[in-house]
Amino acid sequence: MEQNSYYISVLPIKRIYGLDIITLKKNNTYQINSTPQFIFYYVEAGNVKLITKEQELFLQGGESIILSNKASFEFINDTCDSTSMIAVTFNIFTEDTAIQPVIKQKTRLSENQKNLVKDIVLKAQALYEPLSIECFDMQSLNQQADPFDERILYLHFAELLYTIVQNYQRNLICDKKIYRKNNKQDVVSEILKFMEEHLDKNYSVEELANLFFISPSYIKKIFKEHTGYSIINYYKTLKMEQAKELIQKEDMSFTDIGLSLGYDSIHHFSNTFKKYTGLSPSKYKQSINIVRQKINYFS
Repeated sequence: MEQNSYYISVLPIKRIYGLDIITLKKNNTYQINSTPQFIFYYVEAGNVKLITKEQELFLQGGESIILSNKASFEFINDTCDSTSMIAVTFNIFTEDTAIQPVIKQKTRLSENQKNLVKDIVLKAQALYEPLSIECFDMQSLNQQADPFDERILYLHFAELLYTIVQNYQRNLICDKKIYRKNNKQDVVSEILKFMEEHLDKNYSVEELANLFFISPSYIKKIFKEHTGYSIINYYKTLKMEQAKELIQKEDMSFTDIGLSLGYDSIHHFSNTFKKYTGLSPSKYKQSINIVRQKINYFS
């Protein structure tokens, strides 16, 4: 793949690692533990339930989802005789944030996008050495492969990702009708709601501005005017308040709480929590338990 680094570098995809054709019979489960890559899943036929730590989603034929790295999840077919899925494992360049908004977002593919998936599968079958009948290592070209076909495959996958993002943003405009809102408070309310629904992400000011189709300087200005906080500090505050609630419930470990709020390590989460509350997560939990014991004693 190194000889193709020039043409690949102009695309969002750093590397496509593999393609799998997955068949799930009724009551079968397909499980993935933590992986360093992203995976694009497309349900070709049938339907399947996706279970992650945060949610459960029902995916039908024609729908797709991109799952982020460092996540564990499973697909369960408990309703139909057979479900067929396509999985493409890939990585993106770290500076390309275009696809971040659609990660973990269920998407119904258009006919053109479905055809792109079919073309990607056909080219993978022709280009790469199969590890099995339904699994292709997309780092090992076979000797008869045409290198230009590999470039076309990468272009197809880039087009697929970018059109998914494009459709998502268009739907966001239609659903929320942000472009019609002239009231600054309405826009800020939408931003607040969006952040509350995406505490597991780490959107930058620029990314939030792009999602709401306004400039970074304008989003910072109106948010500070109506909340008194900078947008990123408010985002962190929402995360920390949610962390306090989750610690009090005692249903999750500190590591899982941190991951559910977008922190990539327990160290990062603990440091941020201590700066916010003055206590480490464990000390905070102890203080809550002491208060509860005193309440129980005097009640």
